[in-house]
Amino acid sequence: MNALPNVAPYPAAVKFFEAAQILERQEGDFLEVIVMQYAFAAELCFKCFSIEKSPVPKVSEDADQLLEDVRVSEDVDKLLEDVRVSIPKSGRGHNLKVLFADKLQASVQEKLSKFFYEETGADLRRLTETCANCFEDSRYWFERCGVLPIDDVRTLARGLIRCVARHADEIGEATR
Repeated sequence: MNALPNVAPYPAAVKFFEAAQILERQEGDFLEVIVMQYAFAAELCFKCFSIEKSPVPKVSEDADQLLEDVRVSEDVDKLLEDVRVSIPKSGRGHNLKVLFADKLQASVQEKLSKFFYEETGADLRRLTETCANCFEDSRYWFERCGVLPIDDVRTLARGLIRCVARHADEIGEATR
């Protein structure tokens, strides 16, 4: 099992959060992009406490032969037809409710919720439900055109950033 917390995703989470903050101060309509940045920051914070490892892409067994074929063939369509890369869906999802409720141990959920409330005064579980699909909804805004809960996803991302920064070790102890 991985040692928790795994703070490797945290610096990127902070960058996505800061990018959203910068965009919020700009003139123009950047709502979808801002929501997506906040949602991804929250996702990366959850991954600091997830016991699952990110899956490694598996290339088909005949990859060496395919690479040799690339050297001698300029038939890109044939190459794309032959190459098979498989990345399992579990662990690659962006659903914040699933990342919280299904990917984190119950003891981690409990401690994280406690510290989140102390940092924000908000209910973490409720926010993960409200913001569950913010990443995909904002990324595919042109297809969905729904309501994007920017205040909620901002609170979620900000609270998780603070929890990782201030309470990572205490939350990680819940897995030991």
